[in-house]
Amino acid sequence: MRIDVLLDELDKDLVIQPDELGKESTNIPFLHNKYYRKLVVEKRHLREANDLFAELKSKKFLWYSGKLSAEELKKEGWQPYPHVLHKVQIPLLMDGDADLNQTKKMLEEQEEVVTYLLESLKMICSRHWQIKNGIEWAKFMSGVGGA
Repeated sequence: MRIDVLLDELDKDLVIQPDELGKESTNIPFLHNKYYRKLVVEKRHLREANDLFAELKSKKFLWYSGKLSAEELKKEGWQPYPHVLHKVQIPLLMDGDADLNQTKKMLEEQEEVVTYLLESLKMICSRHWQIKNGIEWAKFMSGVGGA
């Protein structure tokens, strides 16, 4: 899920209508379920992105070190790396590798989505306190239940 779509959706869902606090209170389980389901899916995507990055990193290491098989080279559509490198040079090249950086960016974006969902779920779980405070404030303003 794209983070901007998630941000817009949560902006709409997390608004508490002060004149409908009872309805908002009964809506908490629905919101929790909705975003927990999204979290489960996005965590799965995060695991897949982690696996993809680890696999690509391993292949790139073998490619830079000249140890990737001809079959793998053909499968990936790569040519053998044209230079002989020392082990200490390989991490520097991998840090600048466009394929690895693109995959890492995708992984980090997925981590942002999961983190945002986790934080949003915390806010949804504490929503009953916000609603309770709204009810107490309305009572206070109307002169009911005050000391």
